[in-house]
Amino acid sequence: SGRPNVATLIDGIDVTSEGLSLDGGSMLIDPRLIDVERIEIVKGPQNVLFGRNAFAGAIRYVTKDPTDSFYADVGIDIATDGFETLRGAISGPINDTLGYRINALWYDEDGFYRNSMTGAKIGGAEGVGAALTLKWQPSDNLSFKWRAEYSDDKFAIPAQSALPLNTDL
Repeated sequence: SGRPNVATLIDGIDVTSEGLSLDGGSMLIDPRLIDVERIEIVKGPQNVLFGRNAFAGAIRYVTKDPTDSFYADVGIDIATDGFETLRGAISGPINDTLGYRINALWYDEDGFYRNSMTGAKIGGAEGVGAALTLKWQPSDNLSFKWRAEYSDDKFAIPAQSALPLNTDL
């Protein structure tokens, strides 16, 4: 596997990671918590701008900034096969130069596959997470953004299959 050729950045921080189970991308990203404002994709060699991982390009995730007035949002996703997600966000100013944004989620998935021997569902997951963003902007030309995330995810055994060997030689 080794190091991917495309850099992965969150708010300008390179989170590209090496992994045996993941070709490309990053295992440091929790897509459920990222609170995306926009995603930027840059193709071609970008090593000068984004470092050694950006030989083939870069993927930049830009998270949402705190809002200038109080904001709250709640979302619920419920689907068949035991898929449930509850997420929420609150944001607003602390004072004239400092703002906050908190987003949190809870999810539970039974899995989309069945064990052919037992009939039990496999491949599910459950977890909780939260992220806090603080942004201090003392002037129009200067700002500092700090973001921290916490997640506790539990994944069931993924679906697998066994292919018989080709013994017809």
